[in-house]
Amino acid sequence: AKQNGVKADVRKLKDTLFQAKMKAIELNSSVSMVFDCYGWDYIAFVDDENSCEYDPTTDDILFQGNFEYSDYDANQSDDGLTFVNNDDEYPAFRWGPKGYTHGASGGFGAGTAYVSGAGARFKVVLSSTGNIRIESY
Repeated sequence: AKQNGVKADVRKLKDTLFQAKMKAIELNSSVSMVFDCYGWDYIAFVDDENSCEYDPTTDDILFQGNFEYSDYDANQSDDGLTFVNNDDEYPAFRWGPKGYTHGASGGFGAGTAYVSGAGARFKVVLSSTGNIRIESY
């Protein structure tokens, strides 16, 4: 049963990535996602500054989530995340208004989130073209 909970956590992260992409296109704006920060496993917010940095005084959170049955797998990369860190030292990327990814320091925002728990291990892969997929590892 707990392995199903891990699968649900991973699907929720994938769905949030997709929802953030659609919101960026809908708003014709940038929507950034920051991982393992501010008490959340991930957050998404409209990022008018294109900085990939969340400012609680000016940025409204669109989506946020915490894993219930799993966590980032620190055995894979330093913190279980391969996204480039923003200036606040949190892994982050942003969706541009055309649905493409951008990194915190420019370029593409591709990366992987390694998630594990209860013996189940999955990775949510974001490609540089904006495709999102789940794989076991």
